[in-house]
Amino acid sequence: NDLIISSAPPAKAGSASAVSEMAYEVGALLGTAVLGGIVTAAYRAHLELPAWVSPEARNAAEQTLAGALQVAQTLPGEQAEIVATAARTAFESGVSLTSGLSALIMVAAAAVALIGLRPRR
Repeated sequence: NDLIISSAPPAKAGSASAVSEMAYEVGALLGTAVLGGIVTAAYRAHLELPAWVSPEARNAAEQTLAGALQVAQTLPGEQAEIVATAARTAFESGVSLTSGLSALIMVAAAAVALIGLRPRR
């Protein structure tokens, strides 16, 4: 933010600050939505529930990790553990995928910033 404001003419510093803040907020919102969508898609793709899970319970478990854990609480001992473990494993795979993707995006953004902010000769 300081770089943007200091680069703008004094008469436009307020506008530059507003644009910078808005870009930050939009980026944070879109990043959360997109990365959250990737976590959810990966969770659903990797969730492997046993065939004995009812269609209603399967639907609840496929929506969110919390839904799967609630389903697990309604099942007897070993079955509950099977569903809970499957859900946690699927969620961890989604988080791992999204973390790796986020790291790649940060490296790319750092490279763009490094190239774009180099002093011109």
